[in-house]
Amino acid sequence: MIWYWVWLVQITERKDGLEPEKSEVWKNLVMIEAENAAAAYEKAMDHGRSETGDVQGSLTLDSAPAVARFLGVQEMGIMHEGVGDLCEILFRIERNSPLQVQTQIPTRQQILDSLK
Repeated sequence: MIWYWVWLVQITERKDGLEPEKSEVWKNLVMIEAENAAAAYEKAMDHGRSETGDVQGSLTLDSAPAVARFLGVQEMGIMHEGVGDLCEILFRIERNSPLQVQTQIPTRQQILDSLK
């Protein structure tokens, strides 16, 4: 069995059909264990579709009743190191100026506050 990381994307839409200027888009990073990439993709799609709905009528967008709709798999890859403490799930390489990169790093307190 192989571990994969998968970005699942869903959107929250108003039930009345009115489109807000901006909708909520959820991007969820999940880990999936499967025999191969095709099986992992299907498992991801099944899981994403299972997350569709209105949370028993409690989901809202701009104070209006809403529903979450699964859009699909955005990206997936292999977790080469397996799963465990400090395992690398995903890496991204980009080119940027050192100054610009430094401004993208939040402080310790900002990170801790975002988890409350």
